[in-house]
Amino acid sequence: MPPLNRKQRLYYAAIGCGLLALLLVARLLTPNKGGMGTHQKLGLPPCTAIMWFGIPCPSCGMTTSWSHFTRGEFVRSWQCNAGGLCLALASIGTGFWTITMAIRGRYWRLITLEASTILAIIIFAITIVDWVLRIF
Repeated sequence: MPPLNRKQRLYYAAIGCGLLALLLVARLLTPNKGGMGTHQKLGLPPCTAIMWFGIPCPSCGMTTSWSHFTRGEFVRSWQCNAGGLCLALASIGTGFWTITMAIRGRYWRLITLEASTILAIIIFAITIVDWVLRIF
């Protein structure tokens, strides 16, 4: 593969830094003891699904999950939102991968497109199964 141009390197650096910044923000937040609602400390509103339908949405507890994850509380992270734990792991991997490409100036195929698609489907499935188990 040809070397990455300046625009591509900046693009990959921005993606990596953005993902790692999200994890840093999660680390700065104190996880809500109830297992969800930590996002409200960022000035965001309560979950609309809970307000309208009385049940949490699939992403409820995800910010709290990330906050626990960044403290090394992996079991608690899984309990708050299993998909959140999976996404936090994927964000760390993707963040460092894209920053490495930006620094090296070369595309580095870590996994195939098919494998990354399968991984995304698995994370989505874990999130949905976890959500169904939490509402029933």
